[in-house]
Amino acid sequence: PDVLSSSKPMVLEAKSPEHWVANELAKKCMACGKAFNLIRRRHHCRVCGCVCCDVCAPRKTLALPERFGCGSQPQRVCQ
Repeated sequence: PDVLSSSKPMVLEAKSPEHWVANELAKKCMACGKAFNLIRRRHHCRVCGCVCCDVCAPRKTLALPERFGCGSQPQRVCQ
């Protein structure tokens, strides 16, 4: 399914935080390569675990399973 074209939250297989790329290993956005700073912040994709800036992970369309503790609030996914 195309996660980005849907306005409704979707439930996909998501990576739990222990499988995300560690913040200290992500000095730059893994999609566009721009360095993180006080304005360009890190966001972990909830599907693949990569670290992206908000331009590269702009949509919050993924509803995670209950075990993640996020309720029904949509979560960030990368493009």
